[in-house]
Amino acid sequence: MTKINNIITYIPNLACSSNKNIQEILKSKINELTEDEKRVIILRYGLDDNKEKSLQDILFLLSNSIENLEEIETEALRKLRK
Repeated sequence: MTKINNIITYIPNLACSSNKNIQEILKSKINELTEDEKRVIILRYGLDDNKEKSLQDILFLLSNSIENLEEIETEALRKLRK
């Protein structure tokens, strides 16, 4: 749950929810993202294996430029805030 705390700060009113609601809301919000955005957010915040990854780590996994990954992450976080 501690890794999820890093991302719930981006989603309004999520911090006030119960653990079960947090997971449901987060899953729902992430499903609204594009496939690239999902992958970056899941890897970046360790939502798949509870191990946060740096953009450098993700760079090797997704064969993308660091600038593009930053743009994808920024756009995904913007969407999650809505």
